[in-house]
Amino acid sequence: MDCRNIDIIDVENLTSDKKLSWNLFKGHEAANSLGTPLVIILDNNDYKLNDEFTLKINYSTTKDSEGLLWLNSNQTNLKQYPFMFTQSEPILGRTIFPCQVNFFKSLLKIKGNKFF
Repeated sequence: MDCRNIDIIDVENLTSDKKLSWNLFKGHEAANSLGTPLVIILDNNDYKLNDEFTLKINYSTTKDSEGLLWLNSNQTNLKQYPFMFTQSEPILGRTIFPCQVNFFKSLLKIKGNKFF
């Protein structure tokens, strides 16, 4: 998985109900230009090719998450509320959530619990 300017809190395998070890390789050669590899160590190597399981990655975005853009209330039509929108092209999606590489399919569900 790939990340950029997000903070990983923890990773859990919901299928086995276990916390998983993970490593964010911030010193990787592509970290400054493309993103930071997130490696998740699956529990006990219990999985075979095509096995399905569910991971929960707890993370937070940062003020440097370039894919999240904010307008203050004065910049909006009604001038009452701030407005947040996303811009994940061409590679900014990895600043919003950990992205998967292209060789496997996944379902993504994001819940927000704290907004600025």
